[in-house]
Amino acid sequence: MKIPWRHVNLIARETILAIFPKSEDRSTIERIFSDSHWHVEFVRTPLEAQTVLHTFAIRLLICDDRFPDGSSWKDVFRELQHMSSPPPMVVAGCRGDGALWSEVLNLGGYDLLMKPLDANEVLRTVNLACEFGARHHEPTGAHEGSPGLPDPPTTPMPPVTSHQHREFTGHDSHEKF
Repeated sequence: MKIPWRHVNLIARETILAIFPKSEDRSTIERIFSDSHWHVEFVRTPLEAQTVLHTFAIRLLICDDRFPDGSSWKDVFRELQHMSSPPPMVVAGCRGDGALWSEVLNLGGYDLLMKPLDANEVLRTVNLACEFGARHHEPTGAHEGSPGLPDPPTTPMPPVTSHQHREFTGHDSHEKF
């Protein structure tokens, strides 16, 4: 498969892959990272992301929670599981419920960001996710000879505790929403 010319710059070590179908979300992400050391490469669909993920070194993946074609962040996450060294994944969603947050964390995502996206929260989360990835994984390549993807986790993420749930939602885990 021929890689579009615009993807040539993905060889940079500090590249974030952002999967957002809506132009307003892409504009927000672009504005947030405009003065940072991060390069953000945008795609609109999980299918477009597959080519980028399996070809170039990506430090972090951030994606919408749902896509117009009916796919979701879970489809993106499943694709990451086929990689020998997947990048950390952050999900951005409109549904600010504890169930989505818990599901993202329990399945192995790094965090959930709520929309509308807050610049400080996005930058903090991205930096922490990349530090986490760097501490837990030695960089390897997307394919032989390419720089920088972390190794997959050796143990699954622990389940979300009632304290974490309460901290995120302001409710005890036994309370109904």
